[in-house]
Amino acid sequence: FTGGAKNFLGTTFSKVAHKAASQAFKDFFGLDGFTFANSPEAFQQEEVDRIMKILKPDGSWVGESGSGGRIRELNGGEEAAGRFIKELTKNGAYPMEEIVNKKTGERVGFRWDLPGDVGYVTYRQFSMSGPPTININFLNRGTDFKLKFKD
Repeated sequence: FTGGAKNFLGTTFSKVAHKAASQAFKDFFGLDGFTFANSPEAFQQEEVDRIMKILKPDGSWVGESGSGGRIRELNGGEEAAGRFIKELTKNGAYPMEEIVNKKTGERVGFRWDLPGDVGYVTYRQFSMSGPPTININFLNRGTDFKLKFKD
């Protein structure tokens, strides 16, 4: 959330001021549970919805059930994982950093922060179980998903 948000009068607010003004408006008009279209909460929900459409494109989860409830296994190996990363990160438009093994100093993957403090996506070429793995972590929602790409 950079540059603040504009209200209906065109006034720019910082993230904190926007949140306070939005809450005051909700309280004054008794709009409990209401979310403004350009509020940080609405933006976060849009991003979560966008990612969930990637994970459940036709209402069903991609791939096959893995070893845990939030683990999905897909075919296609590293090539398929690359296509998912491009879609999840909007072709790498989000800030990226390398994940480095603290013991060896070796690069083991990458991490992209999702906009609006929604969470992050990581990619590891190898995982403990073997195949390339994408983790999708939603902050403040207590959910994360793993996609494992078998050859």
